[in-house]
Amino acid sequence: MALAGGTNLGSVATVSGNPQNILVGAFSGISYLEFARSLAPVALTCLLVQVAWLWLLYPEVRSGKSLPEVPQVRYRLFKPLLAKSLWVTAGL
Repeated sequence: MALAGGTNLGSVATVSGNPQNILVGAFSGISYLEFARSLAPVALTCLLVQVAWLWLLYPEVRSGKSLPEVPQVRYRLFKPLLAKSLWVTAGL
């Protein structure tokens, strides 16, 4: 969640960060640096708010306790579906 939120919030700061910003920058004529100068503080403030929310909502992550071991997953292979998928992929 932190990575997804941080990526999304970081894209606010630049013209090339997301498609909406590209449209705003193209139609308004705002320069790249002017756009970044205006929205970088907004992105940084929102990132700090996100970090605070994650810190409050997920105390087990910041507790310092070791995480439980993840059990080993054994994958099963369904051969008819695999064969059909490979044929369709090769056909495409």
